[in-house]
Amino acid sequence: MKRSLNLLSERSRKRNQLRRSMRLWARVLCVVMLLTSIVGITKWRACSKAHAEQVAVEAEYEPIRQLKIENGRLRKQIAELEKAEIIPLKLAVHEPLLALMGVASQVVREQQQSAYLNQLEIEREPLALEPNERSLVTVHVEGVSMDKSSAEQIASSIRELGPFARVDLKTRDLAISNAQQQLAFSIECTNQVQAK
Repeated sequence: MKRSLNLLSERSRKRNQLRRSMRLWARVLCVVMLLTSIVGITKWRACSKAHAEQVAVEAEYEPIRQLKIENGRLRKQIAELEKAEIIPLKLAVHEPLLALMGVASQVVREQQQSAYLNQLEIEREPLALEPNERSLVTVHVEGVSMDKSSAEQIASSIRELGPFARVDLKTRDLAISNAQQQLAFSIECTNQVQAK
């Protein structure tokens, strides 16, 4: 048995029902938004902490990365140098004097056509039989230069690069050709090689 009587119209009842439903769903929506924001803030803090750790680790790794880059650059440079120096290196293993003369001829090439090599001759005495005896090795280099400084530069480069005990430069004037005076030079390099 009903003890209350609702005198509201049908329309007013529906409006009240709708208001109650909206209030309920608004509360549910607020709770969901609150929970979502809490989860989002927690995730954001975790991500920012992980990002800060990653930045710190990358900062610690940066010198190693720079060393790797420098190492790669140096490897390329070594490969280029080995490629450029492969013939002198092979000669140096078999015949150090020939390698030295290769360097001397390179110095002549750098003279930009102001000096030319005409002859390169290596003389060796027979190797000594006794372990402490030495045999004489002589290298003769002959060429032509436009001035004395080019010949002197070739001789000084051989002196600096070689295992020679003595390097002597001799020059003499040649005839004038093409309105330029030419100078003949000869370089005699001597050293003693110990028997093994």
